[in-house]
Amino acid sequence: MFLWSCTKEINVSLPSNANELVVNCVYNNQEPIKVFMTKTVNPKDTIYNTGDSSYFISLTEDGNFKEIIKFNTSTKVYESTVIAKASSEYVLSVNQTNRKATEVKATNKLPNNIKLQNVQFIDSIYKDGVNYFGELSFTINDPEGYDYYRLNIYYFNSTTQEYRLLPYSTNDQVLTDDSTINLNNTRYFSDKIFKSKSHVFKILVQAGNYYTNTGRNNLLIETASLSKDFYKYFLSLEAYNKAYNPLNPLSNPVSLYSNTSNNIGIFAGYVIDRDTIK
Repeated sequence: MFLWSCTKEINVSLPSNANELVVNCVYNNQEPIKVFMTKTVNPKDTIYNTGDSSYFISLTEDGNFKEIIKFNTSTKVYESTVIAKASSEYVLSVNQTNRKATEVKATNKLPNNIKLQNVQFIDSIYKDGVNYFGELSFTINDPEGYDYYRLNIYYFNSTTQEYRLLPYSTNDQVLTDDSTINLNNTRYFSDKIFKSKSHVFKILVQAGNYYTNTGRNNLLIETASLSKDFYKYFLSLEAYNKAYNPLNPLSNPVSLYSNTSNNIGIFAGYVIDRDTIK
């Protein structure tokens, strides 16, 4: 199930009505905004893309009208030409072309672009008896307020000529905190430990996972500053996935966070920053 949200919660038990409209839009500052229009079905099934081109979707940025998002007949997705900007607020309004009243509306503000600072790599600082490890370090200067992050580290695979997620170990206080979620080597965390302060992250990288002779940047660090809506939805989705039991339809339901006006769906974003180490 792929829903995103902002200010309200919905109880995911059996829906009162099937075929309710779901607006699904997760966006960032790197790509044009895309909106998936779907319909609810029985929880044991999945939400499916309707491929319905009859919706009228408008987008505003910081109170200014930007465009009517057009339907792509090839991808069956509403595709904007707008690439979102950090610190800007966006409003998505959806209604069917034969209706005057707005059917679904959602608002989301992107966080500031938190730049990586002091990215460094020290080679061979540790050996576990067999393998050598280098230390990757970088700093995040956390701004005022509540902030949320996602961390990915990639290495360049010289065989496939592509970046892949890097498994790594760390004793970092933030990354090992109980509130941090490690999902397949992607870390999601808040600033509760270093609120409004600078924090130096240190990560051990095994030699051989990053060394190549291609002249390419071998390590890529990607941080994402998450909107509050994105982070809350992600936490609720994790809880839902852990609680969901397809063999027990009477298992306790879990609320999914939603910020759309009809309480089903998500409109949330994040701001990406990247740096590389050779």
